[in-house]
Amino acid sequence: MNQALSIQQLCARYNISRQTLYKRLKGLKIALTKQDNKSYISPEAVQELDNLNEFIKQGGSIAQYTPPLEGVVVNPSVSAGVDTANNSAIELAPSETKGMIELLERMVATLAVNLQPSEPNPLRIQELLHLAAENDYRLTTQQVKEILLRQSLPQSKAFESHGFKLEKRGFSGGRRLWKVEKISD
Repeated sequence: MNQALSIQQLCARYNISRQTLYKRLKGLKIALTKQDNKSYISPEAVQELDNLNEFIKQGGSIAQYTPPLEGVVVNPSVSAGVDTANNSAIELAPSETKGMIELLERMVATLAVNLQPSEPNPLRIQELLHLAAENDYRLTTQQVKEILLRQSLPQSKAFESHGFKLEKRGFSGGRRLWKVEKISD
């Protein structure tokens, strides 16, 4: 790709709203360039947006995204400081060591954010709903979806799930709030 793209073109490219695109641009700290009263994104920035879009499609978020490091080439014959092709240790200069340590730290941070526990707590949903009910917390729709591991919620005023009743109860900052109550036996 050798040309800059407009906001409208990018929204169509990723099938997202302008608001979502601007959130992604802000998250990546990408600046817009103006030309003839129209905003454009450089080809390099479009590539970065492509990478982020692919990451989000795989279930990641803007906050979790770590841009790939420029100029880093992974050599599959090199593993843990050993050149497996020659069965010999690899000598690194101090400047290379610092870069490798920074790369390793970023990789570990990315893995830590993205790894799920090997054995999820089967009572996690009930525990979180119980905590919300017990403390009379009002949860946003996004929080309810995350707790229940759902993409969407029923459109009704209230619904039941996992032994709890969840009922729409007002708004805060323009976001729908839900009250959680334990269902009595």
